[in-house]
Amino acid sequence: MKSNIKPDYHYYLKTASNPSVSPDGTSVAATIQETPKGSVKPTSDIWVFKTDGSDTPRKLTQTGTAGKPSWSLDGTWLTFIDKAPGGLKQIFRMGANGQDQEQ
Repeated sequence: MKSNIKPDYHYYLKTASNPSVSPDGTSVAATIQETPKGSVKPTSDIWVFKTDGSDTPRKLTQTGTAGKPSWSLDGTWLTFIDKAPGGLKQIFRMGANGQDQEQ
């Protein structure tokens, strides 16, 4: 049987890991990893999804090195790991809407 899979199909694959459900159960934050076309190095960012599928998933980080999201108890903040200037991994936080990111 001949395969129709082409070598560059991996550019279209995304994997989800480290899911974290918001305290009210309406959203899930997760690490999404993908390999940009033309690159051999995968990137990872934090995305948020509505649990009922009612909204388009939102990409909250743009660094390509973020992961392991966790909600605050009141659901207003997300903490996550990302690379700080200098390349060391640090703990960051941002509003649940992706705004007000700080180390």
